[in-house]
Amino acid sequence: METKSISKTIILRNNNTLPTIFLKNGMWKPENQLNSTVLQATKDKEVFNKIIDLIKSAKEIICLQSFLLQDNQIIDELLLAAKNGIKVYVMSAANVRLEPKMYADIEPDFIKENYVKMLNEKFKNNFIFRSCDDFHAKFIVIDGKNEAKGMILTNNFTDKGFFENPEIAVILSENQAKELFKVFVYHFWEKTTDEQNNTNEFEKVKPLGKFELPVLEEILITSKEKQSIKEQILYAINDAKEEIIFSTFDFEPDFEVGKAIIEKQKQGVKIKVFAKLNEKKLNEQFRNLLDNGAEVYCHELTHAKFLLIDNEKSFVFTANFDRKSLETGFNVGLQLNENQTNELKNIVQNWENTFPFKWIKSKKIQELTEYYVFENGKIMQKIITNEKEKTEEQAIKTVQDIFSFFGKERKTQDNTTKIEKLILLAKIETKQKPTNNREETCFFVNENQKELFIKADFNFDKNEESLKKYQNYKCFAIV
Repeated sequence: METKSISKTIILRNNNTLPTIFLKNGMWKPENQLNSTVLQATKDKEVFNKIIDLIKSAKEIICLQSFLLQDNQIIDELLLAAKNGIKVYVMSAANVRLEPKMYADIEPDFIKENYVKMLNEKFKNNFIFRSCDDFHAKFIVIDGKNEAKGMILTNNFTDKGFFENPEIAVILSENQAKELFKVFVYHFWEKTTDEQNNTNEFEKVKPLGKFELPVLEEILITSKEKQSIKEQILYAINDAKEEIIFSTFDFEPDFEVGKAIIEKQKQGVKIKVFAKLNEKKLNEQFRNLLDNGAEVYCHELTHAKFLLIDNEKSFVFTANFDRKSLETGFNVGLQLNENQTNELKNIVQNWENTFPFKWIKSKKIQELTEYYVFENGKIMQKIITNEKEKTEEQAIKTVQDIFSFFGKERKTQDNTTKIEKLILLAKIETKQKPTNNREETCFFVNENQKELFIKADFNFDKNEESLKKYQNYKCFAIV
């Protein structure tokens, strides 16, 4: 059966809105200002090298606490210090060496075998190493009694933490370092559960019963006896008037701190978040904030923990915004002074401008050239084209079929283009025109057989009205 086509072109403007997509935001390249005491982890190893310099400056004692530890130059410098007569005390989390897969999303390069080898070949008989499952803090203190120096860091003592993650480190004043030393001493002797012995094993230890939690003026902590990090940041959040900015690896919206932030958002306080680019984490932890207007900036390795209130009050700490970090696990932090707050504000501005992605509640396709979504756990780019052409065909038997085909309401379902040019082809069977017919402008009508014959130059748009009275007629194209 031979057919001929009549066509109609429809222009479909895509007015769809895409929900919860990611937009490309910038190219993150952190840089630290000269003489800052609030620093970012950078590929040029600035924070890492400052840790090395601190270790090299030690005269009597080095105290290091990190949730995760990785064999690198820092460990070698500690080993060299120990061989030169410096006492080296290290605390960490015992369960890391037992269940490293639990922390794969924190440090994907963490390898249990390398960790055990480091403990056996470098820690044993050189460092006094104790651990406890709940110890999540990250800091180092040098010569804590006299001329004390130190740093609190949001990153673990791993290469990824120092060189790749968005992280924050704060150089401590002498008084802060002395306070943190007392915190270390108390937790080392009274709160650890395991100590490395001179074999390949760890042995259980009991509290020494000699030290008490010190009275602290500047250092904030989470410990079983004291929760000053939570207390201070809750007070600051509840006092916020205009804006709350924070960064965290984990956020628990149903926990006391999360509820306080959500409540301030309801009161009109602006919320900005720096979060890990992780589909499950974002949807479970930050979706409510996003839906209610929060700005959410994402990096695949976000691990920093800080809080900035109304551009005036700020905190850096090792705790995440969840119950465990702020009520039971061992964490430390401090409120920044005015100069340090300004330094943190500069970092925040840089992150806001350069973090790789911004997560948004919705965006009209007409306003986009590209966007990103998660597919099978990976962030994938989607390109928006200005116009795409598509053809749709249908076999036609009656004039009514033409009206139904051309008049059907259509909406574009293609979310990759702004305008869809749809060419409709009505495929009409050809037939010899009978002699007993009546001629109209662009078609012939056979009244007896109720047949209509389309001429070669037929234009549907121009002849639509004249066709309407023949909708029950059979339709053919002239051979």
